[in-house]
Amino acid sequence: MALFNYTKSLTLADLMEINSERVIRSKEIKITKVEQFLVTKKPSFLGSLFKKLKELFEKKPYEVLYKVLRYEVINTLNGDKHVCIIKVPMHVDRQKLMSQKVEVYCDCADFMYRCAWVLNDHNNLFLNDATKKKLGIAISTKPMKVKTSVACKHLYKCIEDLVDNYQDYLLV
Repeated sequence: MALFNYTKSLTLADLMEINSERVIRSKEIKITKVEQFLVTKKPSFLGSLFKKLKELFEKKPYEVLYKVLRYEVINTLNGDKHVCIIKVPMHVDRQKLMSQKVEVYCDCADFMYRCAWVLNDHNNLFLNDATKKKLGIAISTKPMKVKTSVACKHLYKCIEDLVDNYQDYLLV
């Protein structure tokens, strides 16, 4: 597993670099995409100085279009159900998709206690009022385990689905 620099955002490719045991266990996961919707967000000033200059010249605000995908995830061995969310920029090809910053969330305990803090530190954690409430102090409390992960098996399976079917989700 790659060592991550905790000062930069992680890409979709980074999130797919989980240990092989989790990849194997993800095979027992069945996913269903239950909801998708679009959101816009103005880029931060430091992260997009060029875009801000463009906005000044065009006299209209520049916003990035994102698709938010919500999945229901079921473990076929024990019937456990979870919800995963992925927020990803729209209208990118597969190669560019892998280098994009994404925001993710899963409601499982493994994600909460091993992944959430790391993802929040990288600005890759999907946060809204509901996810903040569910995660609680996990957002601000460093995991006790030194070698942690950036994705649980549920999230890995959803990311794998997004990558395999990106043209259906992002190019529409």
